[in-house]
Amino acid sequence: MKADPILPSSDLAKTKRFYGRLGFQVRSQGDGERALLVMERAEIVIHFYFDEKLQPIKNHLFAQVATKDVTALAKELQLLFRPEDSGLEGWLLPVKGDEIHLVDPDGNLLMIRGLR
Repeated sequence: MKADPILPSSDLAKTKRFYGRLGFQVRSQGDGERALLVMERAEIVIHFYFDEKLQPIKNHLFAQVATKDVTALAKELQLLFRPEDSGLEGWLLPVKGDEIHLVDPDGNLLMIRGLR
């Protein structure tokens, strides 16, 4: 069984840019007030919905997702989140074992682990 997280976004265009820089592709995007943005990268699929009242600093939502090669993904993300790269909002928390913790500009925490 597989479940895909659904997380809030204060700005779907900004979310699309952020995750696009991380190698995610748009799977689908609806129009209108209740539109969902669906992004995917390999076996990771994340749905985003627009929430105009979202305050990233107060957002405590998180999701756990899995990927086949978490070590390779960690190395790739560490290159993207270099301190000199001031253009990428969000942050990558230190890798713990076979897990990566990524926080997006809206304060959503993704705990990315290896497939078991």
